Amino acid sequence: MLVLSRFEDERIIIGDNIFITVVEIRGNRVRLGINAPREVPIHRQEIYDEIQRQSKLDLKNSKVEVVEIEEKIVAPLDVPTIENNVVASHKEMGELGGMLVLSRRRNERILIADDVFIEVVDIRGDKVRLGIEAPKEVPVHREEVYNAIHRGRDKK
Repeated sequence: MLVLSRFEDERIIIGDNIFITVVEIRGNRVRLGINAPREVPIHRQEIYDEIQRQSKLDLKNSKVEVVEIEEKIVAPLDVPTIENNVVASHKEMGELGGMLVLSRRRNERILIADDVFIEVVDIRGDKVRLGIEAPKEVPVHREEVYNAIHRGRDKK
């Protein structure tokens, strides 16, 4: 697991098209904004576990039940939402469109694209430590490192 520290409004970039932004740190909670292509599934760990449990219990009815579960739980209660659980853009959202904002506490996880896990490792004051588990071939960078790498490529 790669562990990176971030302050509010700082990002982690996974691959070239998934952006994790620390939207807010409040007490023992952190609100993470996730920008990703619409086809990339994003689940809270507890939702993903429920989906897996449902599909093991009843394969025939799992699609209907999973949709109902996600609609009830995926949007945090304290986040104003619009259609499809996408909230208004936070500062510079660029071409990716809206941002899904999820509240997490210490040791809670988010699953992105079935193989990338984001875990809140620690919250201390105005800083959060996020653990990222991703396949070795998927690059994970702090935004400033990602930008430096791309500036270097553009000069060549």
